Amino acid sequence: MVDRAHFASLPVSNTRLADERNAKRFHPRIAYLDALEGLSEELHTYIQNTIQTEENIVRGEYAGRLRDLEKDRDNPSKLAEEEQDALYKYQDEVDEVKIKRNDYRRLLHQVQLEKKKLLESMRVNRHEENYVRKKLNVLGSFLPESPDRTPRWSMSSIIYLLLLIITIVIYLVSETYPWDYVYLYNNGTPNRIADHFLFFTHIALFVFLGFGLLNSFMRRYQYSGIGFSLLIAAWAFLWTILWGNFWGNINGGYWERDRMTIYTIISGLYGSTALLVIFGAVLGRVTLLSLVLITWLGTFWYSVNNYVTIFVLSGVDYGGPNHIWLFAASFALLLSAFIVLPTRVLNRHTRKWTDEVVALRRDRYPSYYSNVFAIIGTLVMFVTFPSFNIAFSPDTAQFRVAINTIIALCCSASFAFLTSYALHSGKWSMIEIQRSTLAGGIACSSAFAQGADPGGAMVLGALAGIISVIGYAYFTPILERRSGILDEAGVFSFAWLPALAGSIAGIIQTFLVGRHDIVWGALRGDYYPRGSSQAGHQAAILFISIGIGAGGGILSGLVIWLIDWVIGKVRRVNRVMSYYTDESNWALTSDFERTFIFSDGPDTDFEVNYY
Repeated sequence: MVDRAHFASLPVSNTRLADERNAKRFHPRIAYLDALEGLSEELHTYIQNTIQTEENIVRGEYAGRLRDLEKDRDNPSKLAEEEQDALYKYQDEVDEVKIKRNDYRRLLHQVQLEKKKLLESMRVNRHEENYVRKKLNVLGSFLPESPDRTPRWSMSSIIYLLLLIITIVIYLVSETYPWDYVYLYNNGTPNRIADHFLFFTHIALFVFLGFGLLNSFMRRYQYSGIGFSLLIAAWAFLWTILWGNFWGNINGGYWERDRMTIYTIISGLYGSTALLVIFGAVLGRVTLLSLVLITWLGTFWYSVNNYVTIFVLSGVDYGGPNHIWLFAASFALLLSAFIVLPTRVLNRHTRKWTDEVVALRRDRYPSYYSNVFAIIGTLVMFVTFPSFNIAFSPDTAQFRVAINTIIALCCSASFAFLTSYALHSGKWSMIEIQRSTLAGGIACSSAFAQGADPGGAMVLGALAGIISVIGYAYFTPILERRSGILDEAGVFSFAWLPALAGSIAGIIQTFLVGRHDIVWGALRGDYYPRGSSQAGHQAAILFISIGIGAGGGILSGLVIWLIDWVIGKVRRVNRVMSYYTDESNWALTSDFERTFIFSDGPDTDFEVNYY
């Protein structure tokens, strides 16, 4: 029989709660589950170690008896009789060990069945509680959770405050306004479609509202998706302007205060766009400190790439297919990989880390209502995309860029719906519709849009929409499964593939058109600063943007990993517990689904339950 007294005082298993406030509440079901997990672990250990040791002892004693009998061979009949007695004794002892092992295995099976029943009961109760919560919520019974009023300064907030103070000081000494109207350029001439500030307004809607809603698709990360997008866009806007002034002075060969115009703040929004693309790849997996540092490092590398491709090589990249979209997507993918790669390689926790993220897989995906918010963001970006592409285009080309962008967007949306429908057995994938419909705008941000006919814009938009949907359906899952790169918002399919298609189309068109002295009724130099060699420069900035983006992403990822590793060692926290949820960053309403994360130790699977 099983010695149940051996388990009279069981250790509670290593149960972690995602919210510290929940850990202070006693819940009978959770306590019972802890006890069952502890008993299961203890039984498994007892079977593997203690009982196996007893069996080994029995085998050793039998082998010892046989060796002793081998010494006395004078009486063969007596030797045979004693060997038979030793064999019977050995078989009796082994049978006792086997019976004991079977008893413990049956008990372990009963414990596992009881645990399964308990978890099923907890799931049923959770559904019932959620139903009641929804009813009470309709009646207005839930009030927002009152945030803790106790002042608390974490290391993240202190570093962020210091960076903000440094930013303000730099602005005080390096930024000013022009003292005459020469620097205001034109504010709307017959050749321009609209005033500069109107472009700024549209692009601001594109960045702050469009990307903010688009990044709110995760079911339990909507506060952070929208709020962090606002934080990143604002912080990147400030530092893009400063880095632009820095490299502008280097390019000019002298140092002076930057004279800010509407062009300056539009450039700031382009930098914000690049950082929001980068944020999409690590959505749900970064802390406040990591976000601030990623934004600061990202704007630096963005400005380096912008300086090389635009100032040095005179690239025609008005809508940023290379220095915004390709750069940001390359940076994002390598950043996402190298934030975790050293931990997985050096500590050999690949399986543990993967298990933790897989256990939280449900939170990586959207709910019905979070998808509604995200598709509204798509609509905002859809209608403001033309302004994003034409703000810096030559005056005489703006109407062509605007019309081609609109046509390409409509065509990419049409083909995205068609391709998604074909790949998913007659149904549409919402995340593909949210992002692949914008692929035409990204593709038409290249030099191709300056002079392409409407038919050419349609072909490019169709191609961008198709490859973007195929990327979401096939390439992104392969990228995650084969390389372990978690591309949360599908940056590879959303930005990298359409931008690459647009850049290649722009190179081809520049090569064919740039050989002529007169281009679309104007001198070639009005459109192509490098003249007949512009196509070669366009090819160069494509590869340079990918290279600087990848290199910057690797270096930035290693910096963020090192900081997180040090913080984890000092504070002894497992950040995976707070992935894909607003619980650790926001004061939430009472109807928010909170998380329990159960684990039996570092080498076992995680199980996530909600209430």
